[in-house]
Amino acid sequence: METSGKSKEVHQFCDESADEISDEDSEKKLREGPLHSATIRIKLNDMNSAEMIRRALAVDKEPKRSKAVRTLSVDGTTLIAEVVSTDRKYMQKSIDNFFDMCELAKETIDVVGRYRLSSNEREVEDDEVPTKRERRES
Repeated sequence: METSGKSKEVHQFCDESADEISDEDSEKKLREGPLHSATIRIKLNDMNSAEMIRRALAVDKEPKRSKAVRTLSVDGTTLIAEVVSTDRKYMQKSIDNFFDMCELAKETIDVVGRYRLSSNEREVEDDEVPTKRERRES
């Protein structure tokens, strides 16, 4: 799927594997009953943040007993999560976990961004940095 000339990267993860799962494995898991699904679209500040958060969340696995399959993708500045499950309870837990981890990743990016911004605003000359001796004496 192409959007605005940029390709959409899709990564699919499941609770039973530490690696990306195959289509056959996810189909087998989801044939256990009726499907419930949710699509979550989170608008972020920029494409870089959306991609960093997608990569950070992609390694977060569902609990072993979960019957949910989560697919993450990025479309421009929007992070997209599609959650499919045979059990509504596990789907809800997967969505709650996704929001918690997304918020943590976004806060981390915001803090690191502020640190980078404040450290670049003012360049410090070598003679302005106190030596260990000067710090002890003051």
